[in-house]
Amino acid sequence: MAGKDTSRSPLLMLKVAYERLRLPLVYASIAIVVAVLYLDSFLGPVKDGLLPAAIGVLLAFGIQSLQNLEKQGLESFTGAYTTALEAVPELSKYVEHDREVTDIHVIAATGWTTVRQVLPTICKASSAKRIRITLNVVDNAGPFADVYPGHWGTEVDHTLQRVREQFSDPRYEVVVNAYSYLPAVHGILLNNEYLLLGFFGWDTASGRPELSGAERPHRLYRRRDTTSTQLFEVFDAWFDHGPQRQIAAIHAADPAG
Repeated sequence: MAGKDTSRSPLLMLKVAYERLRLPLVYASIAIVVAVLYLDSFLGPVKDGLLPAAIGVLLAFGIQSLQNLEKQGLESFTGAYTTALEAVPELSKYVEHDREVTDIHVIAATGWTTVRQVLPTICKASSAKRIRITLNVVDNAGPFADVYPGHWGTEVDHTLQRVREQFSDPRYEVVVNAYSYLPAVHGILLNNEYLLLGFFGWDTASGRPELSGAERPHRLYRRRDTTSTQLFEVFDAWFDHGPQRQIAAIHAADPAG
């Protein structure tokens, strides 16, 4: 059965006519505005109707142009990455112009990849006087520890040791927290504005389901984009309110006193 032919639908015909007449209408409106400005005395009462109409056309064209530019900006901003490491060069660009403070919020599994391969590059790119890092990792003593991959426990310990060695400079303020419950999301939030987000999932390549995070796909989002609002809310809620305990602090309030 042949599909319905919509090539001559009224809506499509109207759209085609609009695209063809849009620029001529804009040029004509500009000409009318110029004519009213310079030939005011010759046009008489006619100008009272021409000028508002011409300005209306130009205003509508301007608004549509701005909307198109905004749409293009949104489409070109968000990026997809097969792993978290692929996004590091892009993330570094968003801290290059920091002068006072760079804020970095991280939700990770063990944080081992983050402290070795992600944070050093981002911190090096920042010119800020202070860099504040909050790193949230899994709690080896948590209720789901028995389903974590075997190497996660030792990696958390290595992460804590690396943090103490790597961020000894007073420029850094670092806090490490341990989650009682593993969030579904993980990622890096820069300056409360740019979010690299991924989801924990199950890797079955070995034949036995195993949790994985940093090796999974990630996407980059910007907070002021309305399409990203819910994702930021999920990340923020887990980061701020997920059951956790502080396990380390460098140049910040240390729970050990």
